Amino acid sequence: MKKNLLVAFVSILATLLLLESGWRAYYFLRNRNAEPEGAFALYAAGESSVAGFSDMSFVSVLERLYSGGFAGRKLYVDNLARRGFVAYYHRTAVRRAISFRKRANPAALIIYTGHNEPPHNPAITGVQKLWLRFGEPLAAKSYFLSDMLYLLWERGILQVSAPEGHEWYELQLRHIIETARANGVQPFIATVASNMSGADPSLKLDDEGKFLSLARPGWELERKGRWLEARDYYKSMLEHYPAYAAHSHFRLGKCLEHMREYDQAREHYWLSADADPRLCLGKVDSIQTGIIRKLAAEYKIPLVDVVSAFEKNSLHGIMGSTLLGDGQHPNTDGVALLADVFSAALASGYNTPAAPPLGSAQGLKRLMKTDSDYDMKAHRGHLASLLRYSYLHKPWAEAAYEHAREHAAALKRMGAWDPLNDYYYFLLDHAPEMDRILGCRSGFPAGVLEDMSPPMEYDELSRLYSKIVSGEAPCSWPVSRCPSCMNI
Repeated sequence: MKKNLLVAFVSILATLLLLESGWRAYYFLRNRNAEPEGAFALYAAGESSVAGFSDMSFVSVLERLYSGGFAGRKLYVDNLARRGFVAYYHRTAVRRAISFRKRANPAALIIYTGHNEPPHNPAITGVQKLWLRFGEPLAAKSYFLSDMLYLLWERGILQVSAPEGHEWYELQLRHIIETARANGVQPFIATVASNMSGADPSLKLDDEGKFLSLARPGWELERKGRWLEARDYYKSMLEHYPAYAAHSHFRLGKCLEHMREYDQAREHYWLSADADPRLCLGKVDSIQTGIIRKLAAEYKIPLVDVVSAFEKNSLHGIMGSTLLGDGQHPNTDGVALLADVFSAALASGYNTPAAPPLGSAQGLKRLMKTDSDYDMKAHRGHLASLLRYSYLHKPWAEAAYEHAREHAAALKRMGAWDPLNDYYYFLLDHAPEMDRILGCRSGFPAGVLEDMSPPMEYDELSRLYSKIVSGEAPCSWPVSRCPSCMNI
């Protein structure tokens, strides 16, 4: 019996070693000559803010800025970003892309991620702590086990992360940094900008009616311009109803902005981000920002302080809709600023002249030689994101709703309005019908959000939409809130 167990153990071990060797050989053959000989390689890891929209990202802008070369070498760019994914994916993507690369080529890795992480919750279980402390680092040393665990995670079969908590986020950033350095790639880690004043926080409500009854008196005071009274009301609400802290801090920020108490307003916006349950369009909070700064100092790697740059270039030093199109994605001015900030950081890191700064969206458009087609795609991309945000946050997401209307109006001026855009407004303003057809409040189908393509439910929703517009079916929202009924 013991002999059979020993044989089985040795067989399993031999199989694992064989698989590990095969996995490493695969990455060696794939990556060894992926970069052009003598090039400077620039990699980027992150979410949709790095992936960009309509073939436009700050990474593609950097590629165009240094099309003539960087640090005396031809520039090779590999944008590893993927929309909607957490840092665990980005860590996997980085390892798969740069393992066993030729270290003779100088290389840099931009790390800009954090919006898609779950909210901070320090109360993780003992088993999760053991996994984070021992199991996960051990598995990370094996290419085969890492890929298998990732595959199981991606398929939803296995939970390999803490369900909530920034410990997991920090661990993934550490893996990314260490993987980069082990393969001769210089990491440039960046703080992450969010729309603090222009996008309402999400709320996890057990009783929506109770929340509305509590919040509406404050909203009414704001509507009347009674900012001091509204401020005191939200302070009281914050004290007695801490479950609504994200909303109360956000409204306090709004009141303090109107009272010209900008430093205090900024503080409350950050506190709102810290309390946000992140049901949609998560803002990077102060804990994550602190982790990023800590890791830059600990590993002695360049810190690209995007947050400071965005605050410096925002009205009253508060990140808002002047540089961000929705809760987290940069608008064209924001893309230009990101490109300028990273360009300066890379040039400083390699002691090479920086490209002339773009300065604004106009400089970006001149560089990229974009036309109205880009503007149209940009407006549509922001409209889709804002309407998804508004749908999941009704009825208190008025700020995002108004920004969506602005993008829609721009599309109409450009003659680029089409039935699909009307369709977005239908999805936004007829929530009960949306719930009935899709069966949940999980947001728009991916096809609508990513590719602006009709989703599977298009025919059924289109028929219902036509009935509502024609009056054959009732509209479930007041006319004052329904763009379709208002013929916008």
